[in-house]
Amino acid sequence: MEYLDIVTEKGERTGLVADRVSAHAKGIRHRTAHVWVIREKAGRVEVLLQKRAEGKDSFPGKYDTSSAGHIPAGDEPRPSAVRELSEELGIYVREADLQEAGTCRIKFETEFYGKPFKDDEVVFVYVLKNDVNPAQLTLQPEEVSEAIWLPLDEVQAAVAARDERFCVPQEGLELLTAFLGKVEKPVSYTDIRPGRYRHFKGNEYEVLGVARHSETEEPMVVYRALYGSGGLWVRPASMWLETVERDGRTYQRFTYVPENEA
Repeated sequence: MEYLDIVTEKGERTGLVADRVSAHAKGIRHRTAHVWVIREKAGRVEVLLQKRAEGKDSFPGKYDTSSAGHIPAGDEPRPSAVRELSEELGIYVREADLQEAGTCRIKFETEFYGKPFKDDEVVFVYVLKNDVNPAQLTLQPEEVSEAIWLPLDEVQAAVAARDERFCVPQEGLELLTAFLGKVEKPVSYTDIRPGRYRHFKGNEYEVLGVARHSETEEPMVVYRALYGSGGLWVRPASMWLETVERDGRTYQRFTYVPENEA
């Protein structure tokens, strides 16, 4: 039996737990973790949606957030989100790869299979930039039957129109939209062009290109050192694009060096 932490309106543990069935039967407040997988395509933001399996206890056969799951009692939101991604979709990432969009409250009452269903969630929402191929994902059949990319604006319109094919929570969609509004554009591995780069510690490297991991399709930067023996290396693109805190200042881990400065 799956147990969940009973939490306050802010998502703080009370020290009490409830089993999942009771939580949904009685409307007991608990926590969930949602991940929006996004990409840019032809200048538009697209979101990966999962189609819930027909055997699900709620919203069977409907399109939902990329990955979503209950946070087990004693667990924390971010590791729970990473685990759900791997279990439901076969997408393997590090906790640091998830960007926090915020928290929201989802509360409603309805009926499934002739039984009352009372949901009261504090949702921790994350965003992951990852241009995966849905056909190559390993889906968890009891949870997910399909994964598809759709333009974000089309999903927003469908949810606003109460399109019955979707069960995407409006609250999570609004958090994603607000998150995207705070950045110029989602970080993309396509920003990593071949050429010379300088590490924030001073050493320089030459990027040969961006490849993909053969199993996970994660973008990997292929590069060589421009010092010493000039060894060949690979590094996840997400790490290449990271910023680093050092001595109270923030640095880009790798900075492109224009040809006229090389």
